[in-house]
Amino acid sequence: MQKEDFDKVLVRIDKIQNLLIKVLSTERKKDWIDNQEFCKALSISKRTAQTYRDRKLISYSQVGSKILYKSSDVEAFLQQHHIKSISQ
Repeated sequence: MQKEDFDKVLVRIDKIQNLLIKVLSTERKKDWIDNQEFCKALSISKRTAQTYRDRKLISYSQVGSKILYKSSDVEAFLQQHHIKSISQ
């Protein structure tokens, strides 16, 4: 392989690496949702979300006044409150 071709391959590998880093960092951001997203996802008010937190029904993190929920905790919360139909 000639040096010019090898350099082209290295440039493409670098582009792929940068794309992977971008995708992985985007996926990590989805691990947490804020209170507004939580309320919207469950169609509940901020007061109801506060009640869930006060009663320790949902795990959360608080940094200053910012409330964050792990997406996996929200999924677990929904699974705990899932009511199966008779037909299942």
